[in-house]
Amino acid sequence: MLGFIHLWQDDYPRAISYFQDTLSQAKLYRYKHHMAISLAQLSYIYSGTDRIDLAQKLAKQALAVARKTDNAFFQLHH
Repeated sequence: MLGFIHLWQDDYPRAISYFQDTLSQAKLYRYKHHMAISLAQLSYIYSGTDRIDLAQKLAKQALAVARKTDNAFFQLHH
């Protein structure tokens, strides 16, 4: 949630830091749902900072992870 709070305050460096930390933890514990969300949020942030190349890469990673999860939300929006 801290990543979202900093994102809503347009504090991109801190938001990126929190989403990267969450992504690292999610990878460690294999929480695909949180991996997909973190990747998607990082993609969103980087698209707003004109890092379109990185944003697209992260968005593709988020989609690939989301497709491998059993989360009903991702299945409905797939």
